[in-house]
Amino acid sequence: MAGTAARSPAYGVVMVEVSGELDIATRDRLRAEVEPWLRAGRELVLEVSGLTFIDASGLAGLLELDRLAGRAGTRLLIAGHSRPVHRLLQMTGLDGHFGPAERPAARPRLPLEPLHLQPGDRAPGIRRL
Repeated sequence: MAGTAARSPAYGVVMVEVSGELDIATRDRLRAEVEPWLRAGRELVLEVSGLTFIDASGLAGLLELDRLAGRAGTRLLIAGHSRPVHRLLQMTGLDGHFGPAERPAARPRLPLEPLHLQPGDRAPGIRRL
C-alpha cells in the first residue's frame, strides 16, 4: 500500500491517494498515515482508484478510521472506487457508507482497428473449442 497526502487548507480537507493492496499487512500503515489528520478534525478523502486489492481486514481498517473520524467530529469519504473496492462495498452493503456510492471507473478503451473478415475466415487469436 502506498499513500500520498495533499491538503487543501482553504477547505480543511485532506486527500490521501491509496494504491496497491489494502489488507492485514498494510492497513496499520494506512491508519498511521491518516490518523493524525482525523484526530485534528480534518475531513479526509481517500482516493482509492489505484487500489488493486482489498480484503475483509482492509475493509475493517476503513471502518475503524470511519469510527475514529466520527469520534473526532469529522468524516471519512472514499472517492474513485476501483473495481475491487466497489465490489467489496457492494457485497457488504456498505456502498454509500463512505460518501456517495460510485461505480468503478471505466477501463480505458484501447484504440481498435476494424477487422474485415469474410465468411469462413478465422479471426486472429480465436480458436474453436
